[in-house]
Amino acid sequence: FMRDVEKIISVIHMDARSKVFLCLGNTVANYEQTSSFMNMRKMLTESNDRFIFGLGVHEGHNADEEIRKLGETLCSPENLCFGLEFLRQYGVDTDPKHVSYEILDDPQESDVKVVRILYEFPEGKYVKVDDALQPSGVRFKKGDKLSIVESRRYPKFGMEAFFKRHGLDLLGVRDFGSHGLFLTRR
Repeated sequence: FMRDVEKIISVIHMDARSKVFLCLGNTVANYEQTSSFMNMRKMLTESNDRFIFGLGVHEGHNADEEIRKLGETLCSPENLCFGLEFLRQYGVDTDPKHVSYEILDDPQESDVKVVRILYEFPEGKYVKVDDALQPSGVRFKKGDKLSIVESRRYPKFGMEAFFKRHGLDLLGVRDFGSHGLFLTRR
């Protein structure tokens, strides 16, 4: 997704009509914030272009509790079945007992909370990646941790300032409790 932004921008510049871009499902929260929002902002080439972001939010006063519940949900057997599938394909022991989560404050954004799901290797493992152009792999040692999911939750009542820091104006909000839709422009 993020690696295709430049290609998308080159196509967008061919069309001068106003556009509305959607980035739903908290997708942008899976990436480092400064570069991801910078790339999103570049896509808004015309003055009437808009971006609608679907983002997870927290209330502020009980943010850690909300994020703890999210971490537990992401570590549920149903989610791990999906989240660990890529490791399973490489012959890694994907027993859920090797999975944990951590809650962090985003180092770049005040009041933004990060939940990271981690897989800890119970033994050394070489994971070979079959790539026709360049075969390679990664050697993991016992105890190495691999982040398999990273997601952010934003302060519900600080979104206007958040978008402003990233060069976007917040035009409208649709509040769905723990998630919201945010209409922005450059």
